[in-house]
Amino acid sequence: MVRNQASSMSLGVRLGMIMGVFALLIVGIVGVSSWVTSAQKANAQVINLASRQRMLTQKFNKEFLDELNDRQLVAAA
Repeated sequence: MVRNQASSMSLGVRLGMIMGVFALLIVGIVGVSSWVTSAQKANAQVINLASRQRMLTQKFNKEFLDELNDRQLVAAA
């Protein structure tokens, strides 16, 4: 019975249905991608802040150790 209905639909109708399903899948994929991207923006801000703090800590430590090294060289001379 189903086979008779499928064979009675024209090729254009079947292709149209396939293209419609394909279009819905594409719209769904784009929607999910957009939603995930917007959900990750807050995470990106936290990661950027943590990275900046880490770099500032490294810069502070480098400058401190450079100053300490300079003072040791002056004391040794």
